[in-house]
Amino acid sequence: MMGFSFLYCFVSLTVAYFTCSIILVHFYVYWFFLFYLTVAYFTCSIIQPLCHNNERFALLQFNQSLTIYGLGAVAGFSKVASWRLEEDCCSWKGVTCNNHTNCITRLDLNSARLSSHINSTGTLFHLVHLEWLNLANNELHNFKITAIINNISRLKDLNLSFCGFSGQISSELLDLSNIEFIDLSDNNIVTHSFQFRNLGLEILVEILTNLKVLNLKTVYIASSIPHSLANLSSFTYLSLHDCGLQGAFPTQIFQLPNLSFLRLRLNVNLTGSIPEFEWSNSLTALDISRCNFSGTIPSLIGNLTKLVSLDLSFNNFLGELPLSIRNLASLKELDVTNCNLSGLIPSLLDNLTQLSDLFMGKNQLTG
Repeated sequence: MMGFSFLYCFVSLTVAYFTCSIILVHFYVYWFFLFYLTVAYFTCSIIQPLCHNNERFALLQFNQSLTIYGLGAVAGFSKVASWRLEEDCCSWKGVTCNNHTNCITRLDLNSARLSSHINSTGTLFHLVHLEWLNLANNELHNFKITAIINNISRLKDLNLSFCGFSGQISSELLDLSNIEFIDLSDNNIVTHSFQFRNLGLEILVEILTNLKVLNLKTVYIASSIPHSLANLSSFTYLSLHDCGLQGAFPTQIFQLPNLSFLRLRLNVNLTGSIPEFEWSNSLTALDISRCNFSGTIPSLIGNLTKLVSLDLSFNNFLGELPLSIRNLASLKELDVTNCNLSGLIPSLLDNLTQLSDLFMGKNQLTG
């Protein structure tokens, strides 16, 4: 019996040994195979360009059509000067691709020192997957904005500020149904020759309902602000600085729940008042300076506790500056110059410990 038991244990151990050996072999084979695949993947990624050939060639042809001015002509200074055929275009300066599709979705040529010699039918507009386009701070005087809109309908973010545009803004802008961010500010500031009159602000806000940011600073609109703008609950940023606005400002806009920035500066024919009802508490910056607002400054303004900048200067307010202004503990800038205010100056400095700029001149304040 002992011989049989010994034989049984020996056989069992032998079988267990070979079984473990087989398992170990499989284990090592598995990890070797996984390591091989990893190396192969990264090797292929290095050798093969990630971006699509048609998009790479479109950008290269666009680059060849450009005139780069000033210091931008020095190799490496302009973003587009570093683009190379043999490189993956997803790694080029100013270019971002989708991680899954490798399609170009973002193009940032802000301050790339590009001149106006961009062909409106050029290959830039073959990038049909673009969702984000920034051409700000370039000299694009003769460039037609229509060209962008016709072919890049997926855009969510469009920045064409400081480009020297003139003429009427095309109605094709309304085709950008997915757009959330529009910045057309500071084009032909002196002459106000970049205009929105044919399209109309009312049509814009009624059709582009996904808008969150709208900056039309110095774009000549010369109309009233539509009440329908108050329906865009997603709005976070609105700048209509120096737009030739007329009529009464819809007070319901103050109640937009997500609005954090509102600037109406330099619209001398825009009338209105600061409402007595509760506002959205999201505001961090409010500028209604050099408009034609009147009435009193209500105490409810002290509920805007996130305000960092408040400019009410050069309006026709009456009465006193409310004591509740002391509640604005985050305030850094306060300007009530030439507001026709009277009464005692509240003890502002008691609570406004963040205040760095304070302007209260040309009023009838005492104390």
